[in-house]
Amino acid sequence: MAVSPRCPFASVHRCPRYFQGVSLLGEEGGLSRLDPQLDRDIGEKWEATDVWPAAWHEHTGISSSDERPFLYRDFCPEVAEQAFGLFASTLIRYSDDTDKQSAHEWLTLNGKTAHKDWRWHWYSVSEMHYTNCPVFSLLSVDPTPLKIDEHSDPVFTMKPGFFGLSIDLKQLWIRGTRWWRSRRD
Repeated sequence: MAVSPRCPFASVHRCPRYFQGVSLLGEEGGLSRLDPQLDRDIGEKWEATDVWPAAWHEHTGISSSDERPFLYRDFCPEVAEQAFGLFASTLIRYSDDTDKQSAHEWLTLNGKTAHKDWRWHWYSVSEMHYTNCPVFSLLSVDPTPLKIDEHSDPVFTMKPGFFGLSIDLKQLWIRGTRWWRSRRD
């Protein structure tokens, strides 16, 4: 099966992991920052879907020490490529200058050129193609995730109508469609 070389969901509006990566790197200064209101609006949109990570360990994250980021984990590979030039989900910097210098000496002795080997900048990299991304798998099944809407309009209401009960056929259709989709999965 032929696949696109780049992820078809690579947009803050089409993928929650892409959004998380762009938002975090914008705050850190690794990419351009999203407009604060747009960041809030998109974040709220994704948080209301079934593809938003439920557990904290599933969220995209950046760990820092002495205000210096050293671990970028669970990133969208498309965002990592924009920021770091590598299609990867996790990237770990060298812990200190001694480790980095030691690695550079080894790379030099083994003829590795700086522009072709990620080890000049990173201690460890988990390379990833978007087709291996767990979020891509979810979005590929149904690219329009169902929203969990606690404030949805009721199907049945008590108001003047035929026998004192009215039915919102649009809401009935929406809920019936959602039920049918959930049974297919």
